[in-house]
Amino acid sequence: MTTTTLRRPAPGGRPKGRAAKLALAASDAADVRAYDTNPDVIAYRIERMRAWVDRLIWSGMILGLAFTAVNVQQFAAAGAATYSLAWWSAWLLDPLVSLILIGALIGEQIISRHQIKAGPWVRALKWVALSATYAMNTWSAWESLDAAKILLHSVPPGMVFCAAEAVTDLRHLITEAVHAAYRAAAAPPADLAGVAEAEAPVPESRTGVARTDDVRSQVTDSTEETAEARTGIAAAPAVDAAPPAVSREQIVAELRTEILRAADRGERWAPNYTALEARTGRRRSWCEKAVRDARTALIHTEDNTAPVPHEARMDATDGAAPVDAGTDSTTPPATVADSRTDPPRTAIAA
Repeated sequence: MTTTTLRRPAPGGRPKGRAAKLALAASDAADVRAYDTNPDVIAYRIERMRAWVDRLIWSGMILGLAFTAVNVQQFAAAGAATYSLAWWSAWLLDPLVSLILIGALIGEQIISRHQIKAGPWVRALKWVALSATYAMNTWSAWESLDAAKILLHSVPPGMVFCAAEAVTDLRHLITEAVHAAYRAAAAPPADLAGVAEAEAPVPESRTGVARTDDVRSQVTDSTEETAEARTGIAAAPAVDAAPPAVSREQIVAELRTEILRAADRGERWAPNYTALEARTGRRRSWCEKAVRDARTALIHTEDNTAPVPHEARMDATDGAAPVDAGTDSTTPPATVADSRTDPPRTAIAA
């Protein structure tokens, strides 16, 4: 399968040719699709739609409750004189029921954003408030058995009742849509998952499988011969990357000799770890330990009877405290050695 790479034209320049225009349009479409499928963008759009849904439903519910307020006031006044105390008190009945209903709906809206179901008392409160509003609003129409009045006064409280029940389910589904967008973004595509499973290496069981060492070597040799016959160029001989193994004692002895030679020349010896690593094929830590052993061997030599030059002693100690110059090299070991149980060692004179 051939993949075509689309190149965006240089910034500030107009695309030239149809192919450049199509490439620019395809790049813009890819950017738009990337934002359209981004879960954060999807959540933002869903939240904007949630706000519009809440505004529309709440506006309709408030208008419906305001419409029922007049009928409820007439039902509560019961023929009282206009502007009398009973007439004014009748106006308080519908707001009393409506405000309690609105408070319950707002609380249910808050918990429904987290997909939490309200308790039975919340549902009972809504049903009682809506049923009371419907009964007081349609009482006079049912008394006269006028179908038109019954329908007229039943529509507003009925719509408020249905909206109060439906708005909870809508909020749950809107929140679930946001979660579904994030789950879809986190899950790999189905086709790519199938390709990954198909291309995944299958571990080969070692039980009951014959060894194929000889076959592998034959295949390697035939491959090299085929390449040589095809190109006419002989394959380069294999180069051993690893240097020959050296013993630690040999390296320590060589380092000790180098320190002594530098001291004879009056020079200060410093280890070249790069060359030492290349010569031994070891790591830096191994070389540092070898240098330390070489320096220690110059100071603590069991059978060394000849005095060591001052330069070698300074190189070996590498900044350690020097031995007192007043100590004679012919001093018996018992006068130099400390009270420890180690065997006596010859002191190093300056």
